[in-house]
Amino acid sequence: MLIGQWQIEKAGKILNRIGKGSARLPADNLATMDDNQMLVVFHSSGKLETVTQMGEIDRKKTGTWELLEFESAEQTSLIRCTLNDQTTEHEIDWLANGNLKMVPPNMAGTLTKLEFRRAD
Repeated sequence: MLIGQWQIEKAGKILNRIGKGSARLPADNLATMDDNQMLVVFHSSGKLETVTQMGEIDRKKTGTWELLEFESAEQTSLIRCTLNDQTTEHEIDWLANGNLKMVPPNMAGTLTKLEFRRAD
């Protein structure tokens, strides 16, 4: 279920949060929210890629991921990700609409789960 590309559902919401806390993000960039994206790609080989393009932030990271558990009754999964020598675990909530909700591996320092939709 997880293998493939996942794109953030509401980029504008996270962009506003980043914009409020960052002097690096000019206000005029908030007007072009359609150009902003966050993409997480889970490959069947265990490779992980993240792409973040929001305002002046343009980052790509690669690493690895592995499935630790899947709870069908609760519709949750637990994965372990390694990006830039940092290993973290992430709970994924599978939503009824086919989307998923998780803390993105490239934002492991936050506690906010974001909603992603399948992009492939």
